[in-house]
Amino acid sequence: MPIESVNVKKNAFEFADISHYTIEILENFPQVRKEYQGRFHEVMVDEYQDTNHIQERMLELLSNGYNRFMVGDIKQSIYRFRQADPQIFNEKFHSFAQDSEEGQLILLKENFRSSSEVLNATNDVFKHLMDEEVGEISYDGMHQLVFGNTDLHPDPEKKRQKSFYMIRMLMVILRKRKRMSFRPTN
Repeated sequence: MPIESVNVKKNAFEFADISHYTIEILENFPQVRKEYQGRFHEVMVDEYQDTNHIQERMLELLSNGYNRFMVGDIKQSIYRFRQADPQIFNEKFHSFAQDSEEGQLILLKENFRSSSEVLNATNDVFKHLMDEEVGEISYDGMHQLVFGNTDLHPDPEKKRQKSFYMIRMLMVILRKRKRMSFRPTN
């Protein structure tokens, strides 16, 4: 007896089973799909860069094509081990950037939590490390962080500590990319 039949008999399903059955129902029963599409004024998704193909298909089926609102940052994608595919986000990003008929792209680049020194250092590190191969974006003006907190004034001691932190972070990243072999000398 196939495991699927055993699960049905025992009424024991994993989350993936439920997701697949949901998609199957929404695809094969248009009246059910329309009922659910009518219930949602908006379909909002946070951390869209960590969406997988099953989730994306479910979102396509539940939205009416004009009521999806997605927030994400490909630089923050961390769930590939759960089958997240950042290219889903990236394809939408590029599609919306090239054709506003596809959807409206709103860039939220302003950072209000970090000092301008930290943002400048971060942008400098990322522009040297991120490309289409590593990071899946060209880290250009469209992706760079912008200082937004004009009430934040730099503290020289914190600036020094942040600089050391950024240097350590850069060395770790460079080692991972195998572009540099670093051996501290003491």
